[in-house]
Amino acid sequence: MSGEDKKLVSAALTDGKKNRKNHLARHVILSVLFLFAILFCSAIAAGLFFSHCFGII
Repeated sequence: MSGEDKKLVSAALTDGKKNRKNHLARHVILSVLFLFAILFCSAIAAGLFFSHCFGII
């Protein structure tokens, strides 16, 4: 394998690792956002439920 081929293979492997890391980071960020969205909706639903129970709404 020539030196130029080795550089191309090395660049391809490095790019693959970056993409994998970015993909994992995207999954983590989306998971956290999804969790906060569920918690936010649950808090609103609980607030509406209890305010209805106590006759506020």
